[in-house]
Amino acid sequence: MKNVTIKPGSFGVEPVEDWHFDQIKFRIGLFSTLAGRPQFTFDSKLYSGRARGSFTLSEEGGLSKFWLDIVTIDLKNLAGLNVGLPMLGQLNLSAKFNLGKNPATDGEGELVLAVKKFSVGPGELQLPIPGMTGGFAVPEIKFGDLSGNISLKKGKGKTQNLGLVGGDLEANLNLEVDLHKNLMRSRLDGSGWFRIAPAFLEANPSYKTILEFSSDLRDSREADGKYPFSIKGTLGMPFPKFGKPKKTSDK
Repeated sequence: MKNVTIKPGSFGVEPVEDWHFDQIKFRIGLFSTLAGRPQFTFDSKLYSGRARGSFTLSEEGGLSKFWLDIVTIDLKNLAGLNVGLPMLGQLNLSAKFNLGKNPATDGEGELVLAVKKFSVGPGELQLPIPGMTGGFAVPEIKFGDLSGNISLKKGKGKTQNLGLVGGDLEANLNLEVDLHKNLMRSRLDGSGWFRIAPAFLEANPSYKTILEFSSDLRDSREADGKYPFSIKGTLGMPFPKFGKPKKTSDK
């Protein structure tokens, strides 16, 4: 199909922008479907880039394996991601995973992510904050380059060099994931830090006030301006906490 427009549904009052594809190819494997493990393959051209991939379902209807390749898609016009805010950047992503019969023991694969010159705003973000009416004004935030990869071996996932560099916000995250047969119940354990450029805080004093108002953030701030944090919980319900994780002493 060529020159395809898809109108997504919306969870809010305002309609979501349409998706515009220059070209879409879609294939359903006949023999894999008859065997009870249907395979779907697609290839598309959109927003100055290309997205293609394939995914295979298990006999129970869950995701068995997939691969995805995204090349230089312009985030400026990518519908569904802007959430009311302008977004800039060039997205590149490569992922290939085989979850096997039991993702917790058989899962293998790798994901490589790169977003060049990533920025958000200015605009207004609608947030359900108690006591706050209307939207939350967001200035232009230049995140710089977002990159990193996630490797998965025998159901154990681990990030490598995942972070933001060269922008108003710098960040780094080290995360380990123990896959569960129900992916949203996969366990998380990780730590990281973020740092906001002083020039950005001086130009946007409201954000400086927020950092000072939160006792958790204020107490966790280090001398070099970094805010360390840790993450526990599951993919479906992560629990972030500011401050360095406490080390447990051996008994």
